[in-house]
Amino acid sequence: MKHVTLLLCVAMVGICAAVDGAQATNFAGVWTIDWTKTDAANAALGGPGEPHEGNGTITLTVTQDAKTLTVKEGIHAPRTYNLDGSESTFVVPGTDGQKTQVANASWDGARLKIVIPRPSGTTTNVWTLEHGDLQITTTGPTVKGV
Repeated sequence: MKHVTLLLCVAMVGICAAVDGAQATNFAGVWTIDWTKTDAANAALGGPGEPHEGNGTITLTVTQDAKTLTVKEGIHAPRTYNLDGSESTFVVPGTDGQKTQVANASWDGARLKIVIPRPSGTTTNVWTLEHGDLQITTTGPTVKGV
């Protein structure tokens, strides 16, 4: 009987480890915005669906370890998010100089949820991987430079 009990305990530990490991999607890589998909998604949601002709390429370089996710976009300073839900603070360019921004990143299953409080309201970015593509869904106000 002890043998069976031990196997059940080992099986339960394996299941818990698999569930815990399933949470941490790895978003590391170099990602380039696909304006065709972005414009189509915005139009489908009732947002601006105009083509982004001439907007150029925007590339996100993402590194990730067990505790942090770092995002580098173009010439901007990298932003590092703590993945445990604790507050992350970084400096971002603002319309009247550089500003300190605060964000909280936490896991929701395989999705990463980044919450950014702003004077105009809270912005939430949800990161997912769909068929090998990084998708970032933003809700709330999006203010450039704030």
